[in-house]
Amino acid sequence: MDNTVPALTTIYLNLTERCNMKCIHCWLNPDYTGTGFETVKPLKTEISDTEIRRIIEQSMPLGLKSIKITGGEPFLRKDIFEILGIITRHNLKVHIETNASLLDKEKIKKLKKNGLNGISVSLDAATEKKHDKLRGLKNSFQKTLNAIDLLVKNKISTEVIMSIFNINIDEFPIFIKLMKNIGVRHVKLNTIIPTGRGLKIQKMGLAPDIKTLLEFNKLLEKNFSEDKKINIHFSIPVAFKSIHSITKNRDNQCGIMNIMGILSNGDFSICGIGRTEKALVMGNIRRDRLDTTWKKHPILVRMRKQIPDRLKGVCGNCMFKNICLGFCRANAFSVSKDILAPSWMCEEAFNKGMFPEKRLREIP
Repeated sequence: MDNTVPALTTIYLNLTERCNMKCIHCWLNPDYTGTGFETVKPLKTEISDTEIRRIIEQSMPLGLKSIKITGGEPFLRKDIFEILGIITRHNLKVHIETNASLLDKEKIKKLKKNGLNGISVSLDAATEKKHDKLRGLKNSFQKTLNAIDLLVKNKISTEVIMSIFNINIDEFPIFIKLMKNIGVRHVKLNTIIPTGRGLKIQKMGLAPDIKTLLEFNKLLEKNFSEDKKINIHFSIPVAFKSIHSITKNRDNQCGIMNIMGILSNGDFSICGIGRTEKALVMGNIRRDRLDTTWKKHPILVRMRKQIPDRLKGVCGNCMFKNICLGFCRANAFSVSKDILAPSWMCEEAFNKGMFPEKRLREIP
């Protein structure tokens, strides 16, 4: 392989654009299936087992090591365990992102049997009322909580993801206590991404502003950074984190240069953003070779040549740009339609005088 082309180590496999929940903040805005659906047959538009094998076969020579299965809700797919088997038979690591409401004892045993390496489960509050409101589905809180408990008891590596809103940020200490009681060791905190449904949430004032987010980050570092029972990762740009946090957590570097997203219809994109940003679709497994796309597509070639050196705004002047790579490039594009645009969080903080000056290469 050409030394100028980075290894494709990870594929984000979006199995379906359908979901059994109506989360008010979802950046991908999936199609709602309605309640009462346990599993559904793949649509003709959704990638098949054969196409998934083709994706893997074309990616392995590029350095593929792992696949993250996501959606929509991946456990809506009736063939989810067959797909897991295909991946693990190629000796690839596999991780799943899910709302977990469709999991039960039998399915969790199958997950363990199929060699699942880890699972991320979305839970947005410590109380049923708030969680169900944010997820748009009654009784979802208890189903998800029960599934988390079963996953931990079956010794499957489980990360719980909480999205931060103005209406749930005060519940965080109770949320962490609940996770500890269950035995969860890893919690990831996400900010609301201003694209898809998340854009409406920001306009409605339900998403915390930059000042609230930065104050919350200080609270986390002061009160939870030394907690030995649970690891908490707040997904914000590296520039806002303390040196202690940066050295403790090794997951601050953006992996976008080694990731390819596959949408449920077989489209290639960065992450899953191609569902809402068609300009970032780079081909389709049904008509294009993934390996050729990875090596030669103009979007990827431009990213490799210009990121991080030609990042714009405050990101171009940040001392951590070689690690952070401008944070989420998909998010930056969705806000500005420019792959080199600065992170909206960093730019807003800078414009309001809240960006840490010591993290800048040159003081304006």
